[in-house]
Amino acid sequence: DSYNGAYDVYTGDFDGDDDVDIVGIAFHAGTVTWWEQPGTGEPNEAPGAFSLVSPEDGASFEDLEFPLTFVWDESIDPDGDEVSYTVEFSMDPDFGTTTDVAAGDNTMANVGEEVFDESGTWYWRVKATDDRAVPLSTYSSEEWSFDIEIANQPPGEFSLLLPADGASFIADDFPVTFEWEQSIDPEGGTVTYTVEFSTDPDFTESTEVDAGDDTQVSVGDDVFDESATWYWRVTATDDHPEPLSTLSTEEWSLSIDLGTPAGEHGLPDCWAIASAFPNPFNSAVHITIAAPDRSEARVDVFNLLGRRVDTVWNGALEAGTHTMQWRANGPAGMYFLRLQTASGESDAVRITYVK
Repeated sequence: DSYNGAYDVYTGDFDGDDDVDIVGIAFHAGTVTWWEQPGTGEPNEAPGAFSLVSPEDGASFEDLEFPLTFVWDESIDPDGDEVSYTVEFSMDPDFGTTTDVAAGDNTMANVGEEVFDESGTWYWRVKATDDRAVPLSTYSSEEWSFDIEIANQPPGEFSLLLPADGASFIADDFPVTFEWEQSIDPEGGTVTYTVEFSTDPDFTESTEVDAGDDTQVSVGDDVFDESATWYWRVTATDDHPEPLSTLSTEEWSLSIDLGTPAGEHGLPDCWAIASAFPNPFNSAVHITIAAPDRSEARVDVFNLLGRRVDTVWNGALEAGTHTMQWRANGPAGMYFLRLQTASGESDAVRITYVK
């Protein structure tokens, strides 16, 4: 045939009978002219009716462990075409918005949390589609529903960051800032944090500081009320109606030496190394010197051979108590701190450095 006199000619199997149809728009009167090549096939028919099988309509799942398996009957195509399936899920009974899962030519699909991201009533149906160039589809005879109660999952693991495990502080360092990683809630909820401090490594008794949803908190003498080795950890809690919590991966320690401020309890009775804390220590030891009067004094560190390895202080000290720090940089082992004043008073304390 001749298609003279037409423009905007389109070709395709527009009527689904496996041949090439030609549609042309004629110049005269703005009419549409249709030409069709002789076809060898019959008009395409949609895949046959089929039903859903399981889970049954109205099923309920609590404390669900994914995946869920969905099964339906096979759809037979009248033309013998191959049929593929798409499962549609929605929390809208009208399927206004869907999440689609392609099942290929299978009559079942395993579906997990990548689709079911919240608890509630879900609806599902299946669409069967033939493999024609212009495909036709048939929906399952039913649209079923099921209820899901997704088990709450605790917040994710997280680690402590600062201060480093075994760090040492004196009162002048307050407040001390504690930091930790963010804990991610699997359900996307808000996670809040509680920091526990205790002088008991088993946290039998502890002081808790609420950090809200921040991943840091600053703490001073409102918590650290004594010189001791303190232990700390963080608890992350989700915002579920029945909340779950996760402890930080680590429980770290720190040393606090509050010393005795001059004049608080009167002047010391004699020159002395009042404390060396912590002992043993693994990085730094805090030394408190008691001075009953003003004098030139020095504090030295000696090894077991009696050799001076460092000088912590060499100068005047006023009457009162004084805190100083020595950071070890030699081999681990036993050392001696020796206090010597210009007037002849002295004191010594044995300390142990561990790595």
